[in-house]
Amino acid sequence: MEAFTGGWLQGTIVSVHPARDLLVLRAQETKRTLAIRWVPETQFAFEGRPSSSEKLRSGQQARIHCRVANYELKAENISIASSESCPAQHVGPVPSPGPDSALPALRPDAKSLSLYERRRTYHPDR
Repeated sequence: MEAFTGGWLQGTIVSVHPARDLLVLRAQETKRTLAIRWVPETQFAFEGRPSSSEKLRSGQQARIHCRVANYELKAENISIASSESCPAQHVGPVPSPGPDSALPALRPDAKSLSLYERRRTYHPDR
């Protein structure tokens, strides 16, 4: 299977990790689960209107334009639609799902890690 190098992805948001500026998307075409980071320049749209990462919820359908940078998928544009299980009027912090085997446990007070700290976390022997 060919590696994804950038472009548009469409699928369902599996989980959202705001402290890490990260969402996990199950791509509709390939059925692959991908971790995608958003950056300060990322543009968000919710039901066609400008929005922010605060509207991201598990279960939503999303269309994301991303690129590969530093061996990670970085979102340039995220367009989301509400789902019946996640009403659009809900406001507040994005709830963290239960323990995720792919990511260390997240705390509400967790801070974003620097690139050095991320590398040290994922590669403790370096």
